[in-house]
Amino acid sequence: MRIKHIQFITRKLVERYKGSVLLCTLSLACACSLLMGVVAIQDQSRQAFSNADMGFNAVIGPRGSRLQLVLNSLFHLDQANGVIPWQRYLDIKNDKRVKEAYPITVGDNYRGFRIIGCDPELLGEHKFNGENPPALEAGGRLFDPMRAEAVVGSFVAEQLQLELGDTFHSYHGLQFDEKQKHDLEYTIVGILEPSNTPMDRAIWVSLESYYRMPGHELRGTGESYVPQAGVAIDNKHKEVSAVLCRIIPTSGLALHSEINRNSTDLSFAWPVSTIIFELFDSLNWVEACLTLLACLVFIISTIFMGSTLYQHMQQQERDFVLLRSLGAGRFDLSKIIIAQAMHIAWRSILWSFLFYSVILGAAALYLRAETGVYLTIWYWNPILYFAPIIVLVLSLIAALFPALHIYTKQINEQLQDQAS
Repeated sequence: MRIKHIQFITRKLVERYKGSVLLCTLSLACACSLLMGVVAIQDQSRQAFSNADMGFNAVIGPRGSRLQLVLNSLFHLDQANGVIPWQRYLDIKNDKRVKEAYPITVGDNYRGFRIIGCDPELLGEHKFNGENPPALEAGGRLFDPMRAEAVVGSFVAEQLQLELGDTFHSYHGLQFDEKQKHDLEYTIVGILEPSNTPMDRAIWVSLESYYRMPGHELRGTGESYVPQAGVAIDNKHKEVSAVLCRIIPTSGLALHSEINRNSTDLSFAWPVSTIIFELFDSLNWVEACLTLLACLVFIISTIFMGSTLYQHMQQQERDFVLLRSLGAGRFDLSKIIIAQAMHIAWRSILWSFLFYSVILGAAALYLRAETGVYLTIWYWNPILYFAPIIVLVLSLIAALFPALHIYTKQINEQLQDQAS
């Protein structure tokens, strides 16, 4: 029997049993897309988060969890560990082992997006991508350090429909609550161009305006101090939530020993990329569970396909007898069964890439909204090559039992079955 004859018969049989064929196709496609999605999202997220350190290799802040310090300071997630006095920031800045040190303070939001108090040099001088400072959209500028002005990230501007010249009030806390409104009104003077980093989902204001926000108290000396209009704030009253640093790599171990082991009020998070990898390592069990789920779906789909092909074979008994009578060999009939399985497999692979793009697209939208980290849909990962091979192999395995059954059955047995 020629290949074109097998293809013709296979196509007709698939059309006859299109309902069960569709179910087999979708079940395999779901298993394949789930496996590809889990592996690709986990791998790309690791790289995206480790590359989203914005040019800083260390963060120094109050005593507490280093992971929490990194997530709060660089990715605008989690809660702040507390604050440190301004003098501690000056000590860090003046350390010859620290190339760059920028203080930030957090604790307020606007419509759920965090407001970050910082020096304008953070946005104007620091090279976030290793080459240039972040770019502003046309017509924008950096905020004046002595005024209530703001620079907003591109994602914030997009989601809240903000433009240059718009004004807004800040709200106390990291969760938006209309009852926590501050009286100070900020004017937007700049919008950052998209960078696909956590910078896109933050609002940047000056430290001075942050300190003078009505309702804020400073405790740099350990006692409460409320800034007065027209009166300069002494450095001893100032405080910061964290210091974003770029240190000399060879000094990391020494600083780690000095701060994390000998200090009682500071934490030194270094290197940032390693701490992020620790986060993903702690979530390996989630990936393992999802991978196991994908494997179980694969197994169930394989069993379902095998049983479906066996039922098709039984229902096609009369057709197979006729083909044997016309001279078709037992191997030809087995090839028809295998051809049906391969037809289902190839359709499943095509559908799986569609499902995969939906899964990764949804994950990308969620991560961008929650963390500012950007994922690409068609990011190459070896799983995109191996998962379709797994589908083909499992489909072949599913077809082996009915194919062997039809191969070993003699024509006289088939005729007796039909007669009975």
